[in-house]
Amino acid sequence: MNERIQELAETAYRDVVCNHTIGDTVSREVVDQKFAELIVRECVGIVNKIVPPGYEDYPDYRDQIEQSFRSECVAEIKQHFGLNDVE
Repeated sequence: MNERIQELAETAYRDVVCNHTIGDTVSREVVDQKFAELIVRECVGIVNKIVPPGYEDYPDYRDQIEQSFRSECVAEIKQHFGLNDVE
């Protein structure tokens, strides 16, 4: 398993367990949901840094084009996974 994915899996487990009282049952479904959310957050973070191909040579419009491109990608990812509250 990829090291970053392993870190996200451990973080998901730790976050879910820490939010429960001792003796509570923590279901695999809850941990999986948190893990999926962390992966989506990671993807959104990556997309927010992407430069659209072919626009490196347009400095006057580059920032506007990049921001528009990233915003659309992020919105699509959030909508696809039903996580519109993810930043």
